[in-house]
Amino acid sequence: MTIAFYKDTGIQFEEIEGQPCATAQNIGEVLGYKNADEDIQALYQRHQDEFDPDMIQEVPVITAGGVEHTRLFSLRGVSLLVMLSEQQEAGAFRERILSFTAEQLSRMC
Repeated sequence: MTIAFYKDTGIQFEEIEGQPCATAQNIGEVLGYKNADEDIQALYQRHQDEFDPDMIQEVPVITAGGVEHTRLFSLRGVSLLVMLSEQQEAGAFRERILSFTAEQLSRMC
């Protein structure tokens, strides 16, 4: 699934129950974390109070070891992770967010 704002960023969205979602692993890889999944999960845990319930979703995944739960992040959740991340790669995303916001506001004025 392609989200226009995130096109060509490397973040892959999948539609889950009608909502675009991305995995912590994918988000972490794009942001340049060494331990992608674990580092994004830790970032989420540190700022859990800033996430609305609709920004995350835990889904069961069947693996060779049995059923495991994985956390998915909505479009808003991904954007919040980008804003909270201190990775250099996140800076480019933040600039993109600011430019997009400024462009949208200028269209309104």
